[in-house]
Amino acid sequence: MRTSVVHVTRTMSAVLQARPCASKRTFHPQRLVGVLVEEGKAVTETDKSGITGIVVKVSTWLSGLDRVAMTVLRIGVLIVLLWIGGLKWFKYEADGIVPFVATSPLMRWMIKDPENYKAHVNAEGVLNEANRAWHEANGTYPMAIFVGVCIILIAVFIALHWVRPELGMLGALALIGFTCVTLSFLLTTPQVWVTAPAEGLADADLGQPFLSGRGRLVLKDCIQMGAGLVLLVDSARMALKRRNA
Repeated sequence: MRTSVVHVTRTMSAVLQARPCASKRTFHPQRLVGVLVEEGKAVTETDKSGITGIVVKVSTWLSGLDRVAMTVLRIGVLIVLLWIGGLKWFKYEADGIVPFVATSPLMRWMIKDPENYKAHVNAEGVLNEANRAWHEANGTYPMAIFVGVCIILIAVFIALHWVRPELGMLGALALIGFTCVTLSFLLTTPQVWVTAPAEGLADADLGQPFLSGRGRLVLKDCIQMGAGLVLLVDSARMALKRRNA
């Protein structure tokens, strides 16, 4: 870029000095502009053969992959939704979402005793018969299955984009709404922040903004929100394209 500027500057000097005896009345700005345009074309052609040319070629090739990228994004979202939704039928996964549900004003109605969940939290991979019995009586597992069905239905509607883009729009809207609910857990669930242990010394990194494992999991839903918006726009564009075809 610096070389180009120097080149053009030298060209301007050469043009201005071409007729040192000419008066101001004989100076033609159009000639200067014409020369600069030609020199600019020459510089551009030179740049195309260097690093700039490589960047242009790579960018042109990548820009042609927009449909491939969109398909990969949609399939990725489907895999996540179907996998996570299917896991809601398993008790360990149901136990893990109880803290979110019990503290959420939007979801706590789905279980019978949201106030006493802390005493019955199960660690992953650990079987506690007393806690398992409490969750059975609390309605934890039917709640988890209901959530799983909702997630799978969202995935189905997103997949229907390839059949009917309007249905894909509904799926993307549902995904955005669902993500708004999950992101609200950052405001309602204390367990998303690092807390002091019940025993032993506490670390200095406690509370906000230090996210726990649950908190880091929820924060990643910001990416899911963005994916939902991209899928919504793509389905809307496809619906209009088919309507105008």
